Amino acid sequence: MKKNSTTTADQILTQVTDYCQKYLDNEYTEVCNQVFQDLLEKNPTVLNRGKAGIWGAAIVWAVGSINFLGDKSFEPYASLADVCNYFDANTSSVGQKAAKIRKLLNIDRFNPDYQTTNAASDFLNSLVMTPEGFIVPVDMFEDDSEEVEIGDPEDNEPVEYMLVLNSSKSVSNATLYQLEHLIKMTISKESKFIEIEKQHVRTVLITFFGTLADIELLDNKLRFSDFEIANIYAEDPENDE
Repeated sequence: MKKNSTTTADQILTQVTDYCQKYLDNEYTEVCNQVFQDLLEKNPTVLNRGKAGIWGAAIVWAVGSINFLGDKSFEPYASLADVCNYFDANTSSVGQKAAKIRKLLNIDRFNPDYQTTNAASDFLNSLVMTPEGFIVPVDMFEDDSEEVEIGDPEDNEPVEYMLVLNSSKSVSNATLYQLEHLIKMTISKESKFIEIEKQHVRTVLITFFGTLADIELLDNKLRFSDFEIANIYAEDPENDE
């Protein structure tokens, strides 16, 4: 007798396609099928491990959760419970599996590869995440690349600066690390980062060897963050012996 060649992966694709066509729309069918193919590309056997229903519901919810599927003000609409009921799967297991899928494939609201067309997509597409992790309007981010007026060249000689930054929120170690990365990415190649130190819960000291142009660039970057430059101290090179 010939063995049934239907695999768990085949069952998942069939169930996902049937659900999307019955309760959602063609666009969801296309995106969910893309997630299915991307998962197989990452690991050809991954979908054959585990229950088809959990995988199917997780794929739908991985896509739906970043496209406002669970928001009643959007169409189509379905809650996590609705999806799980169709696939006969547990909501907790599906939620966890969907989170893993999103992490594995970098599925989020700013990844156009997995977006559907909805009332929020135009707004989301008008935003961009900077390399430093800040979410800003595209036009504002592009403005940063414009030439900065640096004033008199004689006032732009490289010296050692200490900047005092105030934050509107408490500064965590993770935020401090992000800020250090931002500074290193912003100052010119000829400049040199020296030190960053949290002086107070909302105050940070930054020391670097550079120019006023570096400070102006950094000030522009900080407009999109919780920080602002409160004071600038420069070492007087004429005092060096």
